[in-house]
Amino acid sequence: MGAVSTHEELQSIDAVDLASTVFEFAPHFVPINKQFYQNPKVHQIVADGRHFLLGTKETFDVITLEPPPPHDAGVINLYTEEFYALAKQKMRPGGVLAQWVPLDFNRGILPKMILKAMMGQFRHVSLWLPSRMEGVAIASDEPLNIDPRELAMRIFAWPSNWTRTIPTSTSWTAS
Repeated sequence: MGAVSTHEELQSIDAVDLASTVFEFAPHFVPINKQFYQNPKVHQIVADGRHFLLGTKETFDVITLEPPPPHDAGVINLYTEEFYALAKQKMRPGGVLAQWVPLDFNRGILPKMILKAMMGQFRHVSLWLPSRMEGVAIASDEPLNIDPRELAMRIFAWPSNWTRTIPTSTSWTAS
């Protein structure tokens, strides 16, 4: 949430988490979280993310999620093609979905499962690998113009205790 909240062009940000403690403990994670909790554009919503999407009439340019691995109770629904269909319904044209992907979970089966489910709903899916242990899956119906070199330069500008791996990506186009 911290990185998202630094983009001045964003008019409104709905930060949804099931655990109120995520918001309560946010002040203890400065500077990593960029003090998102003090940004007036950020609306802190304690709710189940899937239920929030089901109940809202809003549509979004970007939907990001970082759910726990699917072995945690109630989380598996955030890893399904049905969830990605719901997210797609709540996205504006040209919208983007980004999801954290633990690469070491269950011998690499989870990343394949996520990508397959995303490809069932989105025309363009890519997996970005900022480290060996985690990735970020990006999905959209529009091609994304992401320059890997520019992204690498931004990552290298992060504090030295953060990831220092040059990002790589693998892209697929659903057919």
